[in-house]
Amino acid sequence: VRFSIGCTNWITHFRWYLFQRKEPEVRFFFDRNLRTGDTVFDVGANVGVFSLYVAALKRQSNVLAIEPEISNISLLRENILANEFQEWIKPICAGVGDRVGIARIFLSSEEAGAAVHSISDSELEKTHLGYDVVGSAPVFSTTLDNLAKELNVVPNLIKIDTDGNEKRILAGARNLLTDHRLRAFVIEMP
Repeated sequence: VRFSIGCTNWITHFRWYLFQRKEPEVRFFFDRNLRTGDTVFDVGANVGVFSLYVAALKRQSNVLAIEPEISNISLLRENILANEFQEWIKPICAGVGDRVGIARIFLSSEEAGAAVHSISDSELEKTHLGYDVVGSAPVFSTTLDNLAKELNVVPNLIKIDTDGNEKRILAGARNLLTDHRLRAFVIEMP
């Protein structure tokens, strides 16, 4: 499997450098479960490392790469274009939780590629994982059930990596979690 990742700062370089070592269980999840023609929801896609991996692994897959942080979604889009994967990966700039509406994203860093941000309806001084908040912005937030309904698609696989927001995401996915077309999901737990 080959794909490239733009390295614009130390964080994006870190994501490229550690891809073979960091979170091997997520790669193995896709290696074992991904089938040709599958639809994948990559929730918390960041700059798209796993979305790119899925598209490179099975070119006929349909990946919805969901990421709320604006600089990350921009780099995700650049990575999709650089790899010519726009046919298989569709970026969606949104947070995911247990309700549809406007929430706030609380940033642990303002550098592109950063993670451990939090989405909340309440003011936060620390992210869900205990990092100092350095900035915030309004963000559209949706549920996985709503996303599937609006796009008229049911994922076969879901990857969730949202640094402390997993419980709210699962609460907003009750219908999807009981749909027989969803075969498996993987969650990175903090």
